[in-house]
Amino acid sequence: YSESFNTADAAGLFTIIDNNNDGKTWDYDSAGQRMRYTYGVKSAGDDWLITPGIRLEKGKSYAFAFKVSKEMNSYTETMEVYYGTSSDIASMTKIADITDLTAEQQHLSYLVPALADGAHYFAFKATSPANQYRIYVDDINVVEECYANVPATINDLKVVAGAQGANEATVTFTAPSTTLEGSALESLTRIEIYRNNSDVPITTI
Repeated sequence: YSESFNTADAAGLFTIIDNNNDGKTWDYDSAGQRMRYTYGVKSAGDDWLITPGIRLEKGKSYAFAFKVSKEMNSYTETMEVYYGTSSDIASMTKIADITDLTAEQQHLSYLVPALADGAHYFAFKATSPANQYRIYVDDINVVEECYANVPATINDLKVVAGAQGANEATVTFTAPSTTLEGSALESLTRIEIYRNNSDVPITTI
């Protein structure tokens, strides 16, 4: 799935919810060919921009990617992103809190597992404090990345340098016990450790 908002018709496929009913919400920015959130003077943001349904396959994971920016760095803008198998915002799962928006456009990407076979909806929730300015969203992509039954990431990674400048380090971490989609991991055959973008692991456990 890909949407670059080259026309206003594209924006018409999205659901917009002014959840705080302040009359200020998302709309189409024809000059920038992107979606735009405009602040409320008295109300903090609670405004949703929701994609049309995008078909995903259970057992696979997908990269949810988009470009985002704010009008000016002197204003505080925040946003949350969600997804789910329904466009009902109450049933959606949060993917991320975004609190470091900048006036320079950022390309953000999040890996998420399909929750079921069928339509999924991705949502942007503007959460900026009252009386700030604008947020812009553009170039939304949802792309299959890998199977969701692969191991999840490691946790508690620590690297301790060798004593007295010794050319060595002790690496500790907790191996994953679940798959990327959260199911119990049936087996883990090996863990490879790499350094400095090398294609060859320095050790295999």
